[in-house]
Amino acid sequence: MIAPAHATPQTTDWVRVFWRRRRRGTAVFLAIVAVAIAYQVLAPRSYRSEGKLLVRLGRENAMLDPTVAPGQQGIVAIPQSREDEINSIVEVLRSRTLLEGVVDDLGPSAILGRAAEPSVPVTGGGVRGWATQAATQARRIAGGAAAWVKLQLQGAPTDEREQAVQKLEKSLRVQPVRRSNIVELSCDSYSPEQAQKIVTAVVDRFRVEHLRLNRVNGTREFFETQAAQTREQLDRVSAALRDLKTAASVTAADDQRRLLAGRLSEFEVERERVTTARAASAARIAALRSKLAQLSPTETTAETSGVGNFAADTMRSQLYALEMQEKEYSSKYTDNHPRLVELRRKLAEAREVYSLEEPTRTQVTVAPSKAYQEVQAAILSEEPKLAALEAEAEGLQRAIAKTREEIRTMNEADTRLVQLQREADLLEAAYKRYSSGLEEARIDEALQGRQMSNISVVQQASFEPKAVWPAPIPVLALGFAIGAMGAFAAVVLAERSDRRIYSLDDIELPVGEPALAAMPRFEREPLQHATN
Repeated sequence: MIAPAHATPQTTDWVRVFWRRRRRGTAVFLAIVAVAIAYQVLAPRSYRSEGKLLVRLGRENAMLDPTVAPGQQGIVAIPQSREDEINSIVEVLRSRTLLEGVVDDLGPSAILGRAAEPSVPVTGGGVRGWATQAATQARRIAGGAAAWVKLQLQGAPTDEREQAVQKLEKSLRVQPVRRSNIVELSCDSYSPEQAQKIVTAVVDRFRVEHLRLNRVNGTREFFETQAAQTREQLDRVSAALRDLKTAASVTAADDQRRLLAGRLSEFEVERERVTTARAASAARIAALRSKLAQLSPTETTAETSGVGNFAADTMRSQLYALEMQEKEYSSKYTDNHPRLVELRRKLAEAREVYSLEEPTRTQVTVAPSKAYQEVQAAILSEEPKLAALEAEAEGLQRAIAKTREEIRTMNEADTRLVQLQREADLLEAAYKRYSSGLEEARIDEALQGRQMSNISVVQQASFEPKAVWPAPIPVLALGFAIGAMGAFAAVVLAERSDRRIYSLDDIELPVGEPALAAMPRFEREPLQHATN
């Protein structure tokens, strides 16, 4: 009994399959390789130019801008790391603003490849030269067709400038070199000359942008304006200070202040003395007046007793005459007669007055009191002194007030002088800072005008006449690889789609049973009719 065959095909089976389908596989392989060769011949050439920039420590990263710290030349600003600075430079090189500037400098046609054809020298003549020219023309047509197809598929902007910017953004490569301060940039273009021009334009534009980004616009104008304004204020304050010194005689201010202080001290001491003397004088006058009030202005110098009273004697004579007349009227008139009544009234009054008089009296001799006169003289003598002391006290008070006013005026003048001097010092310091900042701004502008920065070109844009793409070895290797895979796929597909039986395995493998017998293959022959 025959054992069943294996379920998986053997290596010999695959060999038989490939041998059986060798024509189809070879055709597919050769077709794909031919396409790769055609691409290598007809594809547009891409040329590369490279440049390198060295980032040094310079004024851009070692010194502050003059507007940050004007006049402070000792202040430096070191970045946290050089890596940050180099990354910033890489981003500036990739920025759209810089790319737009390069496009504006060179023109969109130069970037898009619509300018003159590359001037790659063509060596040889005859058939070889003709073939080269034909290949160049074919590449031009193929490149234009590819660009048109790409434009239609991607929906690129119709603006020529925008297309150039996008193409330059894709073709420009910027990267820092590891463990160094060098930035490497390269660009691919349709010709070596154009690639070199683009890299050169990028470097030139970047150096201008780098100077602009690391400078503050209008720095010089700012410092010129501030310096002029500060100088004007300083002149005005200096003039006011000079006038105040002249008016206040500040040349001997210390001596004058000491003189006024000494004079004020003397006036105050004298005022204390006068105040004490005035109080004492007023107290003496008050005591004298009190004593004067207790004294009599006069005093008795002599006293005589028993002296006749002349008035009483005269009144006695008149009273006697009235009595005699009353007796006469009494004999003539009645008691109610008016003359008698009037006379009796006068007589009664005279008797009453006479009764009050003493028949004798004491004679007293009075003279001015000497004690009273002495006290009064002392008062009169002390009052002018008190008035003089009061006048002197008022004069001293006015002198003290005047001296204090002079001291206050001098102190105010000193305060104003100090303020003006401080303001003048501040303005002078500010003017020096602005002048120093202006000088730094002028130096900075001079350096910027000469394009001096911390960026040095290590390698100028290179000129490489050899195209970087399409590269023969990678393209052909890829064509061979794809051709081999295509041939394998074509053989497998052809084998699977063919239902014919070529061996016992073609019967045993699908059904899983061994074949019982094998019949020889007979060629089909036409039937022939026997003729008698």
